[in-house]
Amino acid sequence: MPTIVDANCCSKTFSSPPNPEFMPIVKAIFSGKVTLACGGRLQREYALIKDARSALVKLEQAGRLILLNKDKVDFLEKELIAKNACVSDDQHVIAIAQLSGARLLCSHDHALHTDFQNKSLVDQPRGKIYQHAGHASLIKALGL
Repeated sequence: MPTIVDANCCSKTFSSPPNPEFMPIVKAIFSGKVTLACGGRLQREYALIKDARSALVKLEQAGRLILLNKDKVDFLEKELIAKNACVSDDQHVIAIAQLSGARLLCSHDHALHTDFQNKSLVDQPRGKIYQHAGHASLIKALGL
């Protein structure tokens, strides 16, 4: 199952070495237990962060990156904005979850947590939030 790493956590996740709190998710992504889903605005945000750009290249080469069509992500993001469906300003992350099936999110954005756990936006299974190493069990709980 894919996971999403929000831009606010990508430097902690993809730095060298990664922040210890994010080691379980880093190991899961780079070992192939989890794939990283990305596209649209999130991909553009990653492009501004050196460690994230490097990680995307490595993951793409290893076949562990789901790079979604940017036009589809951007279109769905605009639909979510038009419907005023989200509490956060991260409609692109919800669009990625809906298009990729990602149900695990690494983020410290509490408004985005609310959206990601909103049954009407992310369901079957419901979205889970990873914030620190104590959440490593979420990786197993989702069958990852």
